[in-house]
Amino acid sequence: MLLQQIKYALSTTLFHRERLRPTYIIPNFKCLKIPPTVKFVILDKDNCFARPHETSVLPEFKPAFDSIINKVDTCILSNEAGDATADKDNKLARKLENSTGVKVLRHKKKKPLCYDEIFNQIPCKPSEVLVVGDRLYTDVVFANLLGAQSVWIAPGVHPGYLNKLEIYMYNKFKSNI
Repeated sequence: MLLQQIKYALSTTLFHRERLRPTYIIPNFKCLKIPPTVKFVILDKDNCFARPHETSVLPEFKPAFDSIINKVDTCILSNEAGDATADKDNKLARKLENSTGVKVLRHKKKKPLCYDEIFNQIPCKPSEVLVVGDRLYTDVVFANLLGAQSVWIAPGVHPGYLNKLEIYMYNKFKSNI
């Protein structure tokens, strides 16, 4: 699975750079505004509204999180919780659902490769979907493959080396994306 993701990332970088183009870029979750055309929001968890490997919304993002889930139909799509390889028994997905009150989408492939699985789980046209995440190669590419809008939270709550590398690459090559 990891090899498949790496091959896909390289292919995207070399031949499909437009898939790396976010619709919006914001510095943190508190800055998230839902466009009026959006009917469904897909949130990534790690580095967006929660720390990696944790299931609770960080206190500083709780008002924004509650505002979003009260305004528009929302779900969580994680490469951890709800992923068939990382969360085989869905224990983490259920814990996240109990903690946030938001449904976690189940999927067999990791983002961005699960777009075809998720397509069948969204209740509206892809153009009415907003995908929010901290990674270009997973969240933004997923949104573009789905035909949805995207919000890239850069750098994220607890940026790792991949977040920093993606920000560097985006800034260096954004005129070619």
